Amino acid sequence: MKYPPLLAAAVALMGITPALSAQCSGGYATAVAGVGTVYFGRMNSAPANQAAIAGSTPDCARQAFLAAGAGAGYVSGTDNLEDQSYALSFTGTTVTGLLSGTGNDGGFETTAGPPGNNGRYATSGAWSYYDDGTFAITTAPGVHGFGFFGTDVGDKFLGSLKVTFDNCVGACDYSYTVPGNFFQSPYGDGNLFWLGLILNSNTMARVDFNANGALGVGGDTPGYDDFTILADAGFGTPSDVVPEPASMTLLASGLAGLGARSLRRRRRTQA
Repeated sequence: MKYPPLLAAAVALMGITPALSAQCSGGYATAVAGVGTVYFGRMNSAPANQAAIAGSTPDCARQAFLAAGAGAGYVSGTDNLEDQSYALSFTGTTVTGLLSGTGNDGGFETTAGPPGNNGRYATSGAWSYYDDGTFAITTAPGVHGFGFFGTDVGDKFLGSLKVTFDNCVGACDYSYTVPGNFFQSPYGDGNLFWLGLILNSNTMARVDFNANGALGVGGDTPGYDDFTILADAGFGTPSDVVPEPASMTLLASGLAGLGARSLRRRRRTQA
């Protein structure tokens, strides 16, 4: 549900958030002092199929991320990469973005769900993105949170993924490293995770991804899907915005007027 500014503020003040699904028990959020809250959940092996992602630990982390965003009055939007475009559009919002700076091996691939291509797969639809090096996503202003599904990270020796959320200049950028498989266990082929960050107050304009692995050693090629943003309520698309109470009153008055006018016409015709 997307709220207009007035209602969003009320929702935030009342602390109303959508409930998580029954499979989710909590514990997916970690507060980072002076930055915001990280939402992370991981499966050490591949789910049975795409449908099995729903209610999994990564999906519960995603749900918690979205619920917290809704509680703060933000609108959410997702690009599921089905159009295989580096120009990103986050459905449900007017926010756009750009994916750039691919590694030596990167691009879009079609594999709907596990077992996927070398452990990588789309977490929704049929298309996802893969990259063995560094790339970045830049977005328009007004973004307070960013999250995504990752697949098959760190299943090679010294493999890991570093994600840097650029919320301002210099020292206040925040980096999170998704741990890799340093001893060939426990992260298996097709492992799945969700990573998201909601900032306390700042907005972010760029997210950097580095899959070169620990100590700068490459060799791991993760997959990515369902890039999701949380933005100011004013960036919601009209079809996703709940009408303000005043707007609803005007609509009701207009409908009543049309009804009365139609009734008068019928009476004149009958006379």
